[in-house]
Amino acid sequence: SATRSSSSSSSSGTADAQGAPQAAHSSGASKPEWLLFNLILEAQRQLAMGLLRLMMAMPLLKLYAAPQLPFNSEAQRFDQRFAAFHTLQRPEPLSYEQFVQSTSVEGVQAVQLLRLAGESFKRAQQSCSVALKGPSSLPICKQQEQEL
Repeated sequence: SATRSSSSSSSSGTADAQGAPQAAHSSGASKPEWLLFNLILEAQRQLAMGLLRLMMAMPLLKLYAAPQLPFNSEAQRFDQRFAAFHTLQRPEPLSYEQFVQSTSVEGVQAVQLLRLAGESFKRAQQSCSVALKGPSSLPICKQQEQEL
């Protein structure tokens, strides 16, 4: 019966050090590993968002001016970079005009962008702090804890 229980726990997921079964994610990772991966992905997403907002604020503060490139316009570079996506049916590829409109900072104060960038960096730091503490520090509810 011990062999049977260990084989049944390994078929539904992994087992912890005490032999208790742990639910597995579709990727094959145990639930704590999966939650750690999600925290790391969230940290990366927040860092990217913070950097984007910071870069959008820099021209407003006159800390950076885009160089005048000699060969192609910004619209031509956009079309060349994203040409491969124009063969896709769904989702419909973004046009250059839509890109310009969605990235416009017209009417937005640089201070607001910097505040938003700082908030993104803070959330990234919080996700990293929790992830570095390991699986035992994960913010999970009692039901998830019982499932583990």
